[in-house]
Amino acid sequence: MSRRHIPKEHKELALNLLRREHLPQKLVSRYTNISVRALKRLLHTYRKTGSVIRTPVCNGRPRILDIFEILIACIERRPDMYLTELQEELGEICGTRTSPYTIWRTLRRCGYTLKKVL
Repeated sequence: MSRRHIPKEHKELALNLLRREHLPQKLVSRYTNISVRALKRLLHTYRKTGSVIRTPVCNGRPRILDIFEILIACIERRPDMYLTELQEELGEICGTRTSPYTIWRTLRRCGYTLKKVL
């Protein structure tokens, strides 16, 4: 079974042929080069969501470090803290073991950037 990306415009065209023109699925499949099974999934998605594309519940992999408030509180308390010190403190407070690079990426997502050394 090979899967390929079907552009949104092609899906909308196929949906219009199915729903407005009342063409059979096999004929629409032949015209659009979309399999009958994919057309059935497309119809199901459209009936369920009102859109021809599915939107994921969340993007990407679940985050290991989902405790932004604690991390930001640590930084506000001591802004000159090193990442390894933040790692130790998070380990003590939350019991989580994270790498300094994960902490750095989390800070970057929160809007914090690298600090200048004066």
